[in-house]
Amino acid sequence: MVRVPEAEKRTDLISPWFIFNDFVVRNISEEEALSFPDKWKVPAIIYYERNDLPELLDYSGLPDNIDETILCHDTSISQNRDHRLIKHEVLLPNELPQPGSLVAIDAEFVSMQQEETEFRSDGTKRVLRPARLSLARVSVLRGDGPKQGVPFIDDHIHTSEAIVDYLTEFSGIKFGDLDPHLSRHTLTPLKLVYKKLRLLVDRGCVFIGHGLSKDFRIINIYVPPEQVIDTVDLYFLKSRQRRLSLRFLSWSVLHEYIQTDAHDSIEDARSALKLYKAYNDFKEAGTFDEKLDELYTEGRLYNFRPPQPIDNSGILDTERATPGYSMSPGGSITHLGNLRGYSPNWRR
Repeated sequence: MVRVPEAEKRTDLISPWFIFNDFVVRNISEEEALSFPDKWKVPAIIYYERNDLPELLDYSGLPDNIDETILCHDTSISQNRDHRLIKHEVLLPNELPQPGSLVAIDAEFVSMQQEETEFRSDGTKRVLRPARLSLARVSVLRGDGPKQGVPFIDDHIHTSEAIVDYLTEFSGIKFGDLDPHLSRHTLTPLKLVYKKLRLLVDRGCVFIGHGLSKDFRIINIYVPPEQVIDTVDLYFLKSRQRRLSLRFLSWSVLHEYIQTDAHDSIEDARSALKLYKAYNDFKEAGTFDEKLDELYTEGRLYNFRPPQPIDNSGILDTERATPGYSMSPGGSITHLGNLRGYSPNWRR
């Protein structure tokens, strides 16, 4: 559809709008041109720019890169931050990531708008207004080096909009956590968080996580595919047409219970990192395909959900556990035993 300026003053036309369909050209009303009644009609904008525009404008006064030291500063706008809740250690200048540096990431979200739907007489559902989520917390961990597994970003994100649902069961975010006057956490403006994530992308970091495509889409940031390692895709058999949850994989592969109370982005990011390390070991040993078949077989037995823990520690009994990975108090990942001798035949 095109608006033709020369047709605006013509009285013999409905409007200056025309629809072009191959060789058929038809004059249409402005209402028809600007309405989008169904999915088949998608708006598109063509943007034109003068070729000599860069020569006419002076961009020398504008910054052309992001200050990398923001990764080395601990910034919070919370007036009541509890230092006992600080779980991250900002990067030192000599730790700034280089191209290919591994980082593990996970994010939590809150709902800013509930989905509105209507049910038709034939039983089908139509979405009138989709739900809208907003970034509430993001955690980024070192993926290698002596401080492997230690977070260097753990920011709760301040929002001035009204929050409809904190989704506490899934996000771990509670009322007041995102309020500068009430929050006891590290609270950061959204713009600063975007700068940190953008800097990590621009420096060539490789992001490890579980279900990252959805997280990045909601965060509204583009990460090149070659910089993403998603454990939901690593541990996936196309023939089974089912993706495995982080909670189930942590229980079955790492022998750890996670998300027992509420989701914690540091715990989830660390589990994804450990799953990636385990994946590499399985691959090196040549046993990954066998292991993947075992995961799906075991998943069917337990409906792809971990059974109840035998105690409150969140870790499987040592009599049942097989060699895997553990996290030291300082946050580093320790490889226990040799995964090449891994066997799934422990007592459940």
